[in-house]
Amino acid sequence: MTSDPDLCIAARLDIGWSLLWSDRNADAFDTLLSVAAEASPRLPALAWQAAWMAATVAHQTGLPEVSARARAALDLLDSQDGPAPAPAAEYRIWIRACTDPYGERADLVPRLRRTAEGPLSDPGTFGAAAWVLDETELAVRVLREALSRLRAPGVRGAGGGVLSALEWAYVDSGRWDDALAAAREAGDIAAAYKMETVAGSADLTTAVVAAMRGEHDRVAPLLARVRGAVDTGEYRGFAARIWQTAGLSALAQGTYTTAYAQLSRLFAADGTPLAMTAWGDKWLADDAGVPVITRHDTCGRDTHAEVVCACCKEPLAWEDVTPRPGPGYPPKLLSRPAVRRRFRLDGPGEQAPAAR
Repeated sequence: MTSDPDLCIAARLDIGWSLLWSDRNADAFDTLLSVAAEASPRLPALAWQAAWMAATVAHQTGLPEVSARARAALDLLDSQDGPAPAPAAEYRIWIRACTDPYGERADLVPRLRRTAEGPLSDPGTFGAAAWVLDETELAVRVLREALSRLRAPGVRGAGGGVLSALEWAYVDSGRWDDALAAAREAGDIAAAYKMETVAGSADLTTAVVAAMRGEHDRVAPLLARVRGAVDTGEYRGFAARIWQTAGLSALAQGTYTTAYAQLSRLFAADGTPLAMTAWGDKWLADDAGVPVITRHDTCGRDTHAEVVCACCKEPLAWEDVTPRPGPGYPPKLLSRPAVRRRFRLDGPGEQAPAAR
C-alpha cells in the first residue's frame, strides 16, 4: 500500500481498466468516473484515459444515463485550464462517438478524417471511433497500425480491446477470414488475462461469420458461450448481436418461426427498429415499469421516440411502407429473381426504381 495520492489514482485507473474488460461494467464505470474527476486538476493524462474508458462503458451498455455521465466527464476535462495531453483530441472523438454517434456524426466524421492525416497517439482508440462512426476502411487501417504497436514485447493484454473493434470492422467490410484470425488472437488474449468481454466478442464474431457461411451447426454453441461469458442484460449490444445472428442463421435454414422470434426482438410492434432505450423498455421492464424514462428538456415532459414520415408527419408502420430500389442500387443486382421479388418488380403492383 502507498500513501501517495497520485499513485493511488493511477492504481485505481488500472483497476477500472481491468473491470472494464471483465464483465463488471457498473463497477468499472463508477471507478473510472471517480478517477477522471479526481485526476483532472493535476493529472490530466490519467483523467483523459479514465474518461475514454468510461465512454467505452457507455458504448457497451447504450444506457442514456451512462452516456450522459460519460459526456459530463468530457465537459469537465474540457473546462480545465492548461494544455491537454497529446491523445486528448483522439479521446474526445471517441467519447463523443460513444455517447452520441448519430447526433454527432456530421461533425465528427470530418474531424476524424482530418485527425487521421497526422500522427496518432492512440491509434487503437481512434480506430475504434472510426468503426463506431461507420468509417470502416479507415478503422481497419488504423486498428492494424495499433496492433503492430501493441504486439511489441512486454505489452500484455492491451490488444484485446483493439482486436475486438478490428473483428467487427473486418466483418462489416466482408473480410471474414481476417475477422476469424482476429477473433482467434483476441480469444487467446482473453483466456490469458481473463477478459470476459473480449472473449465474448471473439465468440460472437466467429458465430456471425459461421452464420454468414452457412455453418449453422456452429452458431448455437458459440452464442451459448457468449451468454455464459457476458451479462447480456447489462451489455445490451451483445444481446442485439446474439438475436441478429441467431435469427439470420434460422432464416438461412428455413426455420422462419425461430427466425422471427429472434429478429423481432430488434424491432417494435410496428416493424420499426428499436433504439437502445426502446429495447430496454420492451425487454428489461418488470412490474415496476420501464428502466429508463426520457425527459424532453424543451417541453419539460417525459416522452419517447416515434418514427414518422418526413413528408406527411404521420407515424410509419411496417405494413404501410414499400421498399423501392433507390438511384444508388447496383443495376446488375436488379436482374436477380430474389431481388425482383423483394422489390415486386414483376407482375401486379410493379415498383419502378426511383429516378436518379
